Amino acid sequence: MEEMMRLSVRIGREVKYCVVTNERGLIVASTGSIGPFEERLAAMASLLAETGKRVVSTVELGVLSHASVATLDDTLIMYEFPVRGRPFRMVVVIPTRETRRGGLLRIFRSRIDMETGLAQTIESVKKILEE
Repeated sequence: MEEMMRLSVRIGREVKYCVVTNERGLIVASTGSIGPFEERLAAMASLLAETGKRVVSTVELGVLSHASVATLDDTLIMYEFPVRGRPFRMVVVIPTRETRRGGLLRIFRSRIDMETGLAQTIESVKKILEE
C-alpha cells in the first residue's frame, strides 16, 4: 500500500501510524510492520467506530464518516469507508503538537489540507481493495 506511505506528504505533517482494517478489526494494510501496538490500534478503531455510530444514531445526526480522539501528544483519526458494501476503516495517528502551532488561521488551513489528503488516500486505498 504505497498510497498509505505517501500519506504524510499529502497531509503535510508527520504520520506516526496508519492502519487499514476490515469491519471485524482485522488489519489489511499498515504503513509499517504489524505488531501488538498496530493490533491494539485496529481494535480501538472498531470500538471508536461502533461508539461513534451509537452517538450519531442516538442524537440523530446522520451517518458516521469519521471520529477522532485527541490527547496533548497525539491525535487519532478514524475514517470509515465502504468497499463492496462492507465497512473498512483507516486509522491515522498524528502528533497533536503540530496542530497547536501558528494561530487559528494556520490550524484551520492545516485541518483542510489534512482532510483533503486523507480523503485522497482513502480513495486510493479503496480502489486497491476493490480490485
